[in-house]
Amino acid sequence: MSKNITLRLVCLLICMAGIKAYGVGVEEVCDTTALGFIGKYDTKAYILLQNSPNPFVKSTKIIYYIPERKKVILKVYNLKGEIVKTALDKEQDKGWHAVSLCSKNKLSNGVYFYQIETKDFRIAKKMVKMW
Repeated sequence: MSKNITLRLVCLLICMAGIKAYGVGVEEVCDTTALGFIGKYDTKAYILLQNSPNPFVKSTKIIYYIPERKKVILKVYNLKGEIVKTALDKEQDKGWHAVSLCSKNKLSNGVYFYQIETKDFRIAKKMVKMW
């Protein structure tokens, strides 16, 4: 089985399993959950999955993979490019991680971008908040 197909199956299993990740709201720093049980997928690439659900109403999960221990920063931006919140800023081990963002009253309906950043890598994706 190719790595691409394996990764897609892993992503599908994550969504189906409803991986638990705990967050206290976009206006506060979110905790993360290490997803070690799927850590056998060893790659030197950074991976940022699409948030799920998307669009979301109350909360959404962001799942990503880092290939080595690094300080990871997760920021949420509005369409103007303004930082709405720095949801995560901490050292993390190699492997899969998840952050749960709870919108509470901080995010109004609309389009946002979330970005993970390390010393040598940066990637962003789009998410939609509804109702």
